[in-house]
Amino acid sequence: MITKIDSELKLYLLSVLGNPSDTVLDFSFKLPDRAWLKSATSSENWINIYLLEVKENVELRRNEWEKSYVGGQVSKQKPPHYVDLYYLITFYNKNKKSELEHGYLENVLLALYDFSHLAAAHLSDVTLVDKITLELFPKPYIDDQLGFQFWNAIDQDARPYIPLKVTVPLHSSVVSSDAIVHTKIIQYETLDEPLSTLSGKVVHLSEVNGNAITVPVPLATLEIKKKGGVSICAVEADALGSFICEQLKDEALTIFVKAEGYQDMEIDLDNGLATVSKGMTIEMNKQ
Repeated sequence: MITKIDSELKLYLLSVLGNPSDTVLDFSFKLPDRAWLKSATSSENWINIYLLEVKENVELRRNEWEKSYVGGQVSKQKPPHYVDLYYLITFYNKNKKSELEHGYLENVLLALYDFSHLAAAHLSDVTLVDKITLELFPKPYIDDQLGFQFWNAIDQDARPYIPLKVTVPLHSSVVSSDAIVHTKIIQYETLDEPLSTLSGKVVHLSEVNGNAITVPVPLATLEIKKKGGVSICAVEADALGSFICEQLKDEALTIFVKAEGYQDMEIDLDNGLATVSKGMTIEMNKQ
C-alpha cells in the first residue's frame, strides 16, 4: 500500500504541476541527505517526497468485523487498520535557483490544499479516491524546531519543507465464511405431570413405664433413588427427626435411611408417592 501511495502522489502532483518551469522535473522518495544530492544529477529540478514516519490512527480504529451475505453464506472480514503516513516534501534545483524551488513549493501547497482535485482523472487507482485523506501541517510536524533537528540529523543545509499526513486503510485478507443462520429455535421441556413433595419424620419406638412411645431420631440421613439406582434427593433430618424432599415425580422410588446407632433401612415405594402424600413416619431400630 505504501508504494502505491507514493506512486499516486507522484502522478497527482505531475498532473497538477505539469512543467511550469519548462525544465526537467523528477521525483525521489529517498532520504534527502548529502549523498542523495550528489546522485540526483539526471534532472534539473527535483521534488523529494520522503516518508519519515508511520503510525496507527487510533481515532479510526474499529473492532467489529465486516459482514457480507452471498449465496447463502455469511463472510466475515477483519475491519481495515488505518495508518498515518507522515511525509516531508522538499524541492531542489540543480543550479540552486530559489525562485524555481519556491514556485514548486507554492504550486504543491495549493495542489495539496485543494484536495478536491484528487479525483479519478488524476489517479490510476480510482478506488483510492474515497479511501485516503490528506492533511497539511499535521500537529506533530508544526514544531518550530523540528525542521532544524531533521536537517541537523542528516547533515544537510536547512530548507523549507511541506509536512503532509496521508491516512490510508490497510485491508486484511483474513476472511471466515459460515452458513447463514436463518432461525434459532429454543425449546423448553414441559412436564406432563405435576411434581410432588415427600415429607415425614424419622423415629424409633421406646418404652417408658410400660408404655410405648415414639422418640425422634435426630440428624438421620435420607437418600431417595429411582428404581435402578439414580439418586434424585439427599437430605438430613433435623433435631426433631423431620425431613422434606421436593420436586419429585410420582414414580417407583426407594428410600435409604441411615442414623448413628441405628440399623440402616431400605424402604421401597413401588406405588410411588400416592400412599405417603400426607407425610410418612419411618421407624428405625437400634443396633
